[in-house]
Amino acid sequence: MKQTKKIKAVDIAKALHLSKATVSLALNGQPGVKEATRERVLNCKKKMEEGSSRQGRSICLLRTRNLTSPYSTGGITETFYLKMIAGMEQELSRHGYQMEIRFFPAEETRQVERLVQELNQNGIAGVLLLATYMEEWRLNSFRSLKIPCVIYDNDFESLQFDQILAHNRGAIRSAVRFLIEQGHKHIAYFWCQDSRMYNIWKRNQAAEQMRLECLGKGIELELIPYESFDVFLKRLGQVRQKEGRITAVVCSNIVVTERLVAALLQMQLRIPGDISLIGIDPAEGRIPESLHLTHFDMRDDYRGSFAIKRLIERIEGNVTEVLTTEIAPTFVRGETVKGAIYYD
Repeated sequence: MKQTKKIKAVDIAKALHLSKATVSLALNGQPGVKEATRERVLNCKKKMEEGSSRQGRSICLLRTRNLTSPYSTGGITETFYLKMIAGMEQELSRHGYQMEIRFFPAEETRQVERLVQELNQNGIAGVLLLATYMEEWRLNSFRSLKIPCVIYDNDFESLQFDQILAHNRGAIRSAVRFLIEQGHKHIAYFWCQDSRMYNIWKRNQAAEQMRLECLGKGIELELIPYESFDVFLKRLGQVRQKEGRITAVVCSNIVVTERLVAALLQMQLRIPGDISLIGIDPAEGRIPESLHLTHFDMRDDYRGSFAIKRLIERIEGNVTEVLTTEIAPTFVRGETVKGAIYYD
């Protein structure tokens, strides 16, 4: 068992800006110290001991090795992953925990069962499950976890775990409504058809709902799949045909944004002069720095930090209610959306 570090009087004295002698008197129950000071010293000692007892305790980040997608070279982009990890590590450091990252084959039920048994037995404080690509039935084995678990980036209604999500539906709805406010009446939603990836199908689902909402307002929202990219480009190339042309595009994630921007620039189409563009997720290295993308930042670093905070609260017994939390995105007004569109 982890031994609690002995807290020295000099450490408490430094923390409270008191003399070592005053701290020693308070710790030993000696007279000559005000009761308020004694209470401060004892409380400080208790907090230091609690922090010491947590040092070296690990939270396990579980993920599968197959976080890949046919629509990108790396599936979950490096920027997303690094921002998420940075947010998690910052929160872990504040509370005196460490992270260990482990991979597991979600499709191998027996191996997952063995992993769960190992996690229950080896002193891991809690589990954060990165479930972006996971189907609910693959997680049945995790029901036998005896330590706290938080699910990150997916929504499994039947599992009694806290779940931390991006508000993907809200991002799509807000993007389309923003373009409508700017005067756009014929909008395209450019999307990946990857049903395995939670945030993609959630965004696509919201786009279909928005398409129906737009119909009643005389607005056309077309849903363009990634597979129709070349045909889509030909249509965008006819931008000077005013009647019925697409004037704005919402991109479902950074992968499709990057490909569309590259193609538009090669076609010498102006952004936003010819085509307005709004993305879900911030721009990464493949988009020119001069192109200040209007986008919704899904706040991966904050979500990572929030997930760890929730997990630690459960580990330390500070919460009992199981919650699903959607983190709202941040709208970043760039320079790729043209307002006041007029039709000839």
